[in-house]
Amino acid sequence: MRKLLCLGLFAAALMGCRGEESKPKEAKPVASEAGSEVEASTQAAVGGDEAPTPERPRLVVVLVIDQMRADFVDRFGGQWTQGLRRVADEGMRFTAAYHAHALTETAPGHATISTGVHPAKHGIVANRWWDRVAGRKVNAVDDRNVRILGNEEAVGASPATLRREALGDWLQAQSPESVVVSISLKDRAAILMGGKRPDAAVWYDDAFGGYTTSSYYGEAVPGWVAAYNGKGRAEALYGTGDSAGWRLSYPPEAYGDARRETPEALVATFNDYSLSKRFPHVITEADKGPRNVIRDTPFGDRMSLELAVEAVAAENMGGDATPDLLFVSLSGGDYAGHRYGPGSIQVRDYYLQMDAAVGTFLAELDARVGKDRYLLVLTADHGVAPFVEFSPHETALRFAGREAMPQMLAAAAAEIEFPGEQLPRVEFSHGIELLFAEDVAEEQRAALRAALAKQLRARKDVADAWTRDELAGQPERKYAAAWQRSFDPERSSDLLVQLARGGSLYPVGTGHGTPYAYDQHVPLIVVGPGLGGTSDARREIVDIAPTLAQLLGIEAAAGVDGQVFALE
Repeated sequence: MRKLLCLGLFAAALMGCRGEESKPKEAKPVASEAGSEVEASTQAAVGGDEAPTPERPRLVVVLVIDQMRADFVDRFGGQWTQGLRRVADEGMRFTAAYHAHALTETAPGHATISTGVHPAKHGIVANRWWDRVAGRKVNAVDDRNVRILGNEEAVGASPATLRREALGDWLQAQSPESVVVSISLKDRAAILMGGKRPDAAVWYDDAFGGYTTSSYYGEAVPGWVAAYNGKGRAEALYGTGDSAGWRLSYPPEAYGDARRETPEALVATFNDYSLSKRFPHVITEADKGPRNVIRDTPFGDRMSLELAVEAVAAENMGGDATPDLLFVSLSGGDYAGHRYGPGSIQVRDYYLQMDAAVGTFLAELDARVGKDRYLLVLTADHGVAPFVEFSPHETALRFAGREAMPQMLAAAAAEIEFPGEQLPRVEFSHGIELLFAEDVAEEQRAALRAALAKQLRARKDVADAWTRDELAGQPERKYAAAWQRSFDPERSSDLLVQLARGGSLYPVGTGHGTPYAYDQHVPLIVVGPGLGGTSDARREIVDIAPTLAQLLGIEAAAGVDGQVFALE
């Protein structure tokens, strides 16, 4: 029977493979802006460390903070006093940890963490791509064969597009009694961390106004999820009257060099943003309530952490010698970062509030599992670029290639004498799609792709452009290896655009998705018994899954890209 449990924090613990029939665990009583300029290597790590295996943890928790850059630990950490402070002080910190792929987005980042392979292998090349068979743009976890529970009108979601099994799948194949849960506000984060067969993958649905799952995992949400949804936490945390909404935790002067105001015209309003653009952030749409906007505040991630505690209690995770795995991904920093930028007071306050929320979460784990009986990994799916208008990079520009595409396409066609009547339709996803008529020869298509890439490279807002033909071969330009790790011939665009350093694809807000250090360099801190200190040895985020597999005493899947690293 499929166990239902999936959070945006990922955790695991394993004691070995069981031969007897699985039995339910008994309930356990409860005791009371610029970023690093050091560029990541474009070559894969060579070899792995022979890591000694300490006593296996009863619970492994992988905590992913969406859009957390590595430098945030030092930039913001001086004001932390609770959970994030504890992680930084007690954990072993790897200061040179990088994603090694170029398209640094949420979906590929989470899939890389959980599978131990690069996007070229796990297939999640971007948050969305052009489905050439269906003739439409699709999200990374779209599955029209399943339903979202509580929101039947939405497109279903599952790990159907994930081409590799993940850490949780390895664990349960070798330890069937182990519980795997994945939780996040974002569906793609919860689903791609959880792998193919978690006990539960749970995410937040704004329209439904609560945490949900899809029919891929079962016909009802787990009981602990339904119970949590009934507590009214969104309304309680949002508040009422003069205390309603997201308000600063401290007086503005306490936020140091954080930018106090972002021009309202530059604030990104994607996903039907329904809060005011300045503090206090309160609901501005009459048809919206706290449950519909909570993801755009720090309260949403506080709820995900609270739900994770409910999962640990209900499933007795970490309660016996059979190891369990918990994934929790916190999404609010990504929303705030996109809208206001990493240098904003919103992002600084978000991390202050997460410091407190993670502190409460760790205290619950200490009480329920035991401080020395679980292992926690803190990392991120990607970083973020500075806000263009406040960027230290001289090349920071907002990409205007969409508007210029008709002229560039015409110029490219003229250069190679491509027939005007055969020009393709252009679509944008994570790159540029050229949709040719069926009778256009592949040689002609490749020639036009190359000519259009040349037009793109001539722009000031573009550093490079990569055609699918180049990435299927052996390009030798800088960043080629990173782009090839992001390339899948079935799902990748015809042309992939590498922005000029500091640039943004968006007309407002800021983003990520480049091979530059501010997008690739993320935190990696491991907290557990006997661990501590700092290492400046290069590590890659793809190393996390095989390293945790070794600590759990299980075998990683064949063909992983990551290398086991020593925790010493």
